[in-house]
Amino acid sequence: MMTNILKYLLVPTAITVALCSASVALARTASIVQLEPVTQKTIVNEIDLVGTINAIEASTLSSYVSGIVKTVHVKEGDAVKKGDTLLSLDDELTRFEHQKAVSSVNEANIRFAEAKRLLKEAESLQAGRDISITEVQSRKSNVQLLQSQVAQLQAEESRLRALLSQHHLRAPYSGIISERFIHVGEWAAQGVQMFALTDDSGLTADFRIPEHYYAKISTRAAITLDCNGQKIASTITHQVPVSDRISRTFLIKTDVSACNNFLPGVSVKATLKLPNAETGLLINRDAINRYPNGRTTVWVASKHDEEGHYIVSEKAVTPGTYMNNTVEVLDSELQQDQLIVTRGNEGLMEGNVVRVADSGA
Repeated sequence: MMTNILKYLLVPTAITVALCSASVALARTASIVQLEPVTQKTIVNEIDLVGTINAIEASTLSSYVSGIVKTVHVKEGDAVKKGDTLLSLDDELTRFEHQKAVSSVNEANIRFAEAKRLLKEAESLQAGRDISITEVQSRKSNVQLLQSQVAQLQAEESRLRALLSQHHLRAPYSGIISERFIHVGEWAAQGVQMFALTDDSGLTADFRIPEHYYAKISTRAAITLDCNGQKIASTITHQVPVSDRISRTFLIKTDVSACNNFLPGVSVKATLKLPNAETGLLINRDAINRYPNGRTTVWVASKHDEEGHYIVSEKAVTPGTYMNNTVEVLDSELQQDQLIVTRGNEGLMEGNVVRVADSGA
């Protein structure tokens, strides 16, 4: 009888020990993974862009007149201010012509002053009837004629003075001399490029966008720029409503004032976010399993016991729009808040038991 009692006492103990051993064995064999829930959010289309930093003002400068280059006052890389002299042409012949014009104006003014004096004298003599009316009228006409000649000569002097000034090429605005195309002693023809001037104080990032996005983009669209590896928020300042016939793209300009490291002409990367007012299921992009035959799947984790173990099953998914570290899933059996494997999904098999990695691991 004592033997039977011992049997009844030992059976539950053996069962408990067996269960504990099985639990320990399960913990040792279960793969360690990370799990994240399936979420439902507004879908945002992200477009990766590559553009160019351009100056708002950038010009190629040329001379209004032709001539021999006498002096070049600047070189590539020099900073100039508005009105600074960049280049001087030989102005000797034009200066002589201007001096001659000044002398002609002075001479005409003397003749004009003398004619006015004679007219005044004639008008005083006419009061005493000591001079004929015809003579007075003749002197009036002479004054008017000389006045017209003075005006013509003054206009010619002003033209030559302006032409003399045009022999000196000046900066139309402050900036940097980015290129130089002329040297001392060369013949500078009218309209030929001499310098490239860039205003580096006002920059913009220019991007070409496929034309089918035009209706979805506004100046309120969110865009981030890559500033030396750091993402900075920017704004669209201009959206040019003209599509290029060859590339089928249109131009947007964005503000770069938040980044001081940009230079005119360098490339810049950006991400444009376009919400489409639709919601969808999003998962961590690391959860996607890709196979050589093009199949894409995820591992869905279902609770197995109270010890933190899960059983995984593979579900086919169709990736949609990528947004940061997430991806929209299309045509799948996934549901919101389901747990999926995002780390440790390599080598899993249908029905495998897994456990969640410790937060400190």
